[in-house]
Order: sequence, then structure tokens, then C-alpha cells
Amino acid sequence: MKANGSSPLRAGVLFLALASIGSTGCLTMALFDKGDHMKSNWEAEAAWRHRVADLKRAAATGDPKAHIELVEELASGDNDSESGKRELKNALALLTQSAEQDDGPAQRLLGIYLIDVRVPGFRSIQRDLRDHERGIYWLQRAATHGCRFKERGGSVGSDPALDVAKVMAASGRREEAVAWNTRSAIECGTDSPYSMLTTLRAKSGDRGAYVDWLALILLSQDESTIDKAKRSAPAADVSAAEQLAQSVRPRLAAIQREFPRRTQAAAPAAVPTSK
Repeated sequence: MKANGSSPLRAGVLFLALASIGSTGCLTMALFDKGDHMKSNWEAEAAWRHRVADLKRAAATGDPKAHIELVEELASGDNDSESGKRELKNALALLTQSAEQDDGPAQRLLGIYLIDVRVPGFRSIQRDLRDHERGIYWLQRAATHGCRFKERGGSVGSDPALDVAKVMAASGRREEAVAWNTRSAIECGTDSPYSMLTTLRAKSGDRGAYVDWLALILLSQDESTIDKAKRSAPAADVSAAEQLAQSVRPRLAAIQREFPRRTQAAAPAAVPTSK
């Protein structure tokens, strides 16, 4: 049957035609915008792949900086697919080579990814690529090189010893956390211990952290700060901090023996067995 001028089909076609050429041109513009967006995504993906290819060539020469940048690029991309995961695993193996050759920045970055430390600008990697204890070890090794390493975009990261302290605290390993926090405060001055103590004292319900920082001050051997802290702190907290400091002191001494700051060459501690 021949469609007449009032048929629903003709009306529908007319409506779409008017919509596409109307005063705003919304449908047409939406189609163009979608196409431009797809083109932009494709171009960004192609540029990223080109960067990765360049980094792979540089990494193949054994350049630690290229190993670091390759892992950062692959971790920031699509590493959920099987191929992406395989590429990232291979890049982590190269980064491990640089860490084993005692490159401090490589050790810190490897530790961050293996533990899954929450650091701004870094994405998590798949759970089965992580290794918590080996990650802690590499952060500890990184702490022997210094207090700061440059990260993506030229920003400066935190002290690796402080990273270890945070990981230990999150894992419920209180004495180890206090020991590494003490090392960071003594060697790198990452925080003013007395200022932190004052801040924590003002917070209700945070007695544990207050006692930890008071113990850190007692371990610092800074007599003037120790005296000031003892005079300002409640006697019960001073007593608790003294007991904690007594427990932590052997751990701090062991840390300084096993992971000494690089004023001179030292034999590295044994790497934990991989899972």
C-alpha cells in the first residue's frame, strides 16, 4: 500500500530531518562531537603506545631511568587486560634488575608497587603481581640512599623510611613503625617531633599515636626536646612511652645495622624469597 502524506513513517522521517537541521543543529553537532572525541581518544592511545615503545627500547639497554618510566607508563595505562598485565610484569622484572644493581629510585618505586602503597599519582597494580614483604625490603633498601627521590612530573617523593613506617603502622606492626618513623625524623627531619606531639595532644581519642611520638622523641637523643616533652606530657603517657622506647631501641639499632645510610659502601641485607 502506498504511504500517504499523513502516515506515521513519513511523519517520523520529517521529524528527524527537522531535528538534524534545526536552529541548534543538536543532533548533527552531537554526532560530530562524538566523532571528535573518538578521534582524540585514538590519538592519545597512539601517542601513549609510541611512548611505551620508545621506553622499551631504552629499557632494553639497561637504563634504570627507562625501567622506572616504563613501569610508571604501563601502570598508568590499561593493565587489566592479559596483554597489559604481561607487559607490566615484564617491566617490573626490568625494574627489579635496576633495584638489584642498587639504584635507589628503582628500589623505592618497586617497593611502592609491590606493597601497593597509596601514593598520589600512582595507580595500583594487580594483586597477584604484588609481594608485600619484598616490597617492604626494597623500601628499606631505598632508605639507605637518602631522604628524597624525584617522581613523575619532577615532584619530590617522601622519605622511603617514612613510607616503611606507614606500611608497618597499617600492618599493625607498631614497634617497627615507631623505629622507622624515628629513623626518618632523626636522619631526614620529615616532621618536627615536638610540634607533632603538640598537635596529637590536642586531639581527643588519639592517645596511641601520642605515646608513639613521645617514644620517638625519647629515642631521638635530643636532650632539650626530650626534657620539654616530658614536662608537657602526662606522667602516665611518659611512662608508657618509656616502656615503648625500651622495646623499640633494639629494633632501631638493628635497622641502622642492616640498612645503614650510605656514608660508606655496605653489604646489602638478603632479599626476601619471592612468593
